[in-house]
Amino acid sequence: MSPPKQLSSPDWRAQVTASELLLFLIVNLGTLRLAGVFFGGVFDAARGGREDHDETLVLAFTLIVILFQSLVLLATLRALILRRYGISWADLGLVSSSRFWHRRAVFLALGLVPVVALINAALPRLLDIPFENPQIVALAPAGFSWPGLIGMTIMGGFVAPLAEEIAFRGLFFGWLRQRMGFPTAAIVSASFFASLHGVMLLIPALTVMGVVLAWIYERGGSLWPAVVCHGVFNTLMIFALYAALASADQAF
Repeated sequence: MSPPKQLSSPDWRAQVTASELLLFLIVNLGTLRLAGVFFGGVFDAARGGREDHDETLVLAFTLIVILFQSLVLLATLRALILRRYGISWADLGLVSSSRFWHRRAVFLALGLVPVVALINAALPRLLDIPFENPQIVALAPAGFSWPGLIGMTIMGGFVAPLAEEIAFRGLFFGWLRQRMGFPTAAIVSASFFASLHGVMLLIPALTVMGVVLAWIYERGGSLWPAVVCHGVFNTLMIFALYAALASADQAF
């Protein structure tokens, strides 16, 4: 397999250094950690010392954090790498793509749902350890609500996938692909993508997902099909979670 053919100036991948990618990672993670402390303090102040949680406040706080994380990812990428080398978003893969690849991305997302679910269900049993996915709580911090479903669908179905695909497939996979074959570049970048989600037991499933997204980018020559696949996958998971919460509410 050859590198994506539609990138307008692939030479940037030879110019950007490993230390610059590491700096991007450190600055990004450090900023997000400080932001978590800041927003946590704002949230506590808004509660006014009360122990009970206002559902609207919790939901708004969670959506703001997701939006902020995505914006920080793109802002640090632009400030530390894109402006330095004159790289455009198109150079990272945001170029036009065919409907064929958009349709294929949707079907691949549908296939990823049972695969990821199976891996996440089987791994704790194989290791004989209990497992609760903290991302489920993050996706529905206030239980079922229509504002929560709509807000999380926008953030998880488009905003976060777009930012993550630009960073992990456009930047990291593109950089690695310049230096190694597709399998190695896909697995390394996917492992990195999975590890940064911060949940150890989710790493195998997210690595599989990352490899599929890298393959879509590689073959389709554009990030948009990978964004579509990532967004459809997240949206399906969000819908399934909120449907389960709605059913549980009706049961009581």
